[in-house]
Amino acid sequence: MSRNIVTVLLYDYKLKGLPQILLLHASLIHMSTTRNRLGLPIIFADMLLSCFLKLCTTPLFARASEIGGPSFADATRSSFNEPLNRLRPRFRYWVPDASVDLDRVAADIRDISSVGAGGVELMGYYLYGNPYSAFYIPTDWTKYGWGTAPWSKIYWQSLAFHANVPQGQLQDTVLRAANASDLIVDLTLGPNQGAGVPAAAGSDGLLWDLVAFNITVAPETAFNDILPGWGTGLLVSASTGLVIRSSPEAGVLSSQSLQDLTTLVDLNGRLALDHAPGSEHGNLTIFAYYRVHSNYHHTPSPSTVRGVPQSPVTTFIENGSWVVDHFSPRGAQVTIDFWETHLLNGSVTRDLLKSAGNYMFEDSLEFQQAVYFIWTPELLDRFLSRRGYSMAKYLPILYGTKATANFGGAPIGVSPYVTDEADGGLSHVRDYQQTVRFPICTLK
Repeated sequence: MSRNIVTVLLYDYKLKGLPQILLLHASLIHMSTTRNRLGLPIIFADMLLSCFLKLCTTPLFARASEIGGPSFADATRSSFNEPLNRLRPRFRYWVPDASVDLDRVAADIRDISSVGAGGVELMGYYLYGNPYSAFYIPTDWTKYGWGTAPWSKIYWQSLAFHANVPQGQLQDTVLRAANASDLIVDLTLGPNQGAGVPAAAGSDGLLWDLVAFNITVAPETAFNDILPGWGTGLLVSASTGLVIRSSPEAGVLSSQSLQDLTTLVDLNGRLALDHAPGSEHGNLTIFAYYRVHSNYHHTPSPSTVRGVPQSPVTTFIENGSWVVDHFSPRGAQVTIDFWETHLLNGSVTRDLLKSAGNYMFEDSLEFQQAVYFIWTPELLDRFLSRRGYSMAKYLPILYGTKATANFGGAPIGVSPYVTDEADGGLSHVRDYQQTVRFPICTLK
């Protein structure tokens, strides 16, 4: 069984060079049909002029002949009639997975060149982050996943030795065809939106999250016990606060009562308080926050998908792609290491990128729904350095809000909180947002 992608391309062929675009949106159609590797065109294209007439200077992998050439701002009537490729509209060339027919791929690239486009964006679609449990996967993603051999390697028959020699496959097929047609190629950093790559589970550079626990202590009573949630992950913060009012929307914490008690927690997770301050207005709440990996697959492991039988997963390359930590150099390094080791591991691919490569990018940040708190290990130190105070005791009013991560707010069973400050603690939320807007740390 196979899936094909149907695309309808509409142009005014009367124009020379820059085609007139009759706004198209291609449709992704899943079809259970007999496999036909020479069937319908496999591109999922979206010719959006506003996105691909890039107002840019020198691209990352620009052709040598175009470096230093005119920018969009320098366009004249002459250059408009015969614009450089990086100033022409380009196709978003989205493939369902690496099982696509390579002859059809090369023909698509030639067709794109024939109508005057400047290049393509190559991206592995892989359901684009949609709920994969609801769709039937008609190919073996253990074999045809992003970054696997069919994506990154081709085996061609040597005339001299009649042996299979690794030489690049889907990615290189696009680069070769683009280079032959004098086109440029943009690449996403990973599958789907490009937020992650295959990696070993538990790698430090993968996406982090915070898990929250709390317990209420009656006023003026001692507490000498293990923190709630101890063992869930690495303790980030233990704090206390007096809840003076509650409503269905949020609990109100006395800002004067907030204390960071993390240093008082022993190695076994025990916190000892002689007495819990409180009053007739409320009880003391002990909060505990732990750092864990979100384990969010940007493309799923083949072991979890519906569809044709999937081959056993034997390496992390076959196990889908994990979203990386976007606020740490370790996250960047996970992506760099995968590209260096598995996608740029031959002079052919590197040479093709130098000739036809343009941009490598992440299409959009679409993983907030995977975490309750955008977190990275250096965040507490960076917040203290930039804002001048510790955010640890303010985690109760930051956690689980739409301002810090998850589109849906706090997880079930975790109440949102505000403070009794005039702004409800909004200044601390804004300080958090200002902190994560800037690089958490720099590569060394």
